[in-house]
Amino acid sequence: MRLALGAALAVALACASLPQKQLTQEHRRMEALKRQGLGWCSPVQLAKAETHLEFAQAEQKRGQLRRAEKHLQAAQQALREMEAFQHSHCHDGPPHHLLAIEGIDSDGDGIPDAEDACPRLPGPASNQGCPEEAPPEENSP
Repeated sequence: MRLALGAALAVALACASLPQKQLTQEHRRMEALKRQGLGWCSPVQLAKAETHLEFAQAEQKRGQLRRAEKHLQAAQQALREMEAFQHSHCHDGPPHHLLAIEGIDSDGDGIPDAEDACPRLPGPASNQGCPEEAPPEENSP
């Protein structure tokens, strides 16, 4: 009887550690996909994978192995969807125009708004980006 109980306990412990190994493996898989730039191509799938892996980890710690397994399966599905983007051209990173936000020039005078004293009115750099003539007032006769 003790032998059977010991064997059952050993099997239960082996099953309990299986999700942790899978969680670690899938987390590494996700990190590899992120390093390849696939997070830019599939941000929704990345968010799903990250979230489901976190939930799976939490459920595994609570001893809720069935729930952990369901979250693990959802994370694996999201990672498969991310892998589908591997041959697309977007995994090279974000579009370059997204990186130059700080150089916005609202009035188109060639002076970035951050350095332009009049960011809504075009003017030369010699006048700090403000017009050399005063704009006509709207209420003048």
